[in-house]
Amino acid sequence: MILLYLLDAGTMMLTPAIKIALFLRLLDQRPASRRAWAMFLGIWLIGVIDGITIESVPSYFIDLPFEIFELILLVLTQIKGKKVKQAVSSALIIGILGLLEDIIVNIISWSFAETLAASLWIDLLVLLAGFLLAWPLLPKIRKYISDVRYQTNCLFLLAYLYVSTIFAYVVGMQVKKVSVGLAILLGILAVQGIYAVLSFSLSIKNQTALLNEAEERHLQAQNRQLYESNQQLKSYAASLEQDEDRLRRFKHDYRNILSSLKLAAAQNDSQQLLEKLNEYSRENFDEHALAKFQDVNHIHDDLLKSIVITKLSKIYDQGIPYRFSCQKDIDHLPLVSEMEKMDLVRVIGISFDNAIEASSGLKDARIEAMFYQENGDFEFVIKNKTDNIPSPHIFEPGYTSKDQHAGLGLSNALEIVNKYAGQMIVDIDTTGNDFTFSLMVLKEGEK
Repeated sequence: MILLYLLDAGTMMLTPAIKIALFLRLLDQRPASRRAWAMFLGIWLIGVIDGITIESVPSYFIDLPFEIFELILLVLTQIKGKKVKQAVSSALIIGILGLLEDIIVNIISWSFAETLAASLWIDLLVLLAGFLLAWPLLPKIRKYISDVRYQTNCLFLLAYLYVSTIFAYVVGMQVKKVSVGLAILLGILAVQGIYAVLSFSLSIKNQTALLNEAEERHLQAQNRQLYESNQQLKSYAASLEQDEDRLRRFKHDYRNILSSLKLAAAQNDSQQLLEKLNEYSRENFDEHALAKFQDVNHIHDDLLKSIVITKLSKIYDQGIPYRFSCQKDIDHLPLVSEMEKMDLVRVIGISFDNAIEASSGLKDARIEAMFYQENGDFEFVIKNKTDNIPSPHIFEPGYTSKDQHAGLGLSNALEIVNKYAGQMIVDIDTTGNDFTFSLMVLKEGEK
């Protein structure tokens, strides 16, 4: 008799401890504070009390409220963390496992247990077997309930399975015997559960395939962009090397030129020398090539430097006359986060694209751009020729003066600028046939 009491008490104390251990394994954590330990101790005590059932009352009238209360307390242990959805899913899994264990224990007991001792041993063995089977599988389940892509779907699936399991448990406890009707009901619920799990797995597979395809397209686009940026940087480096070679050759020839000047001055043959000097200059100096990336070396922010090189290369390749000026070093932009810098670069890129599109096919086309920084403030100005008088609607989405053009550039630029009202200031000047876009970015504290 003492052995039976010990067996019953051991099962009652072990059951809530296993539930807590499985719950923490699903969350991949352990109690991190005294408060957490106290909450889990309280949950364990409630589980022990749940095990002390009253024989005269059907057990599901007591078990289910206690079961749900335990699950709520388990979720509340994570309410201040970032794993609330994962905690709810974990609690539902624990609830499903607990109900399935009770159903299996009752079915085996009704069929084979003729004594109280046999029922207690069956309860303990099923509890331990369930724990040993579930423990290695939980990390695989955790992968889905912790992934933000699948959390919501997992939550609905587990809630459906939990309600179905409760229904099977209540029906079984009312019948209290193995019958054809109970077997059919459990079979239907099992088929529903398997179907739900398979549908969820198929949905995850399809979703993963779509995500992989989208990610592959994104990577391909990134690779194309990196390749283009790499080609532009190569062009920039090659231009610098060519300029260096020209300067080296000039230094080499400089003394010869001076000697020739002395000789020509002595022989009064300066006209011939000047003609040779002009010919030398034409052969060795390409004014446009030398100015292709003029002043870019003064930009010390990689993101800003990259967009300038990209756009200047595009302008140069299209044969549009241009001039870029950045006489003072740009060391620190008056922006805090990388996202803010990215927004600034987007506005600058849109402005360059708008100027390039307006200059394409224009006879007197010319683009002038300038960066300037003083006292922490940053200023960007770009001016281009245009044969269309700009409309006051240029910042409206969809407006464009160009054929086959979506007209979203300047409206997107204004939308970005409006996010930083007071810090980013835009001014448009449409004097004559010039279109001038000015952007001022103020440092923090000057808003």
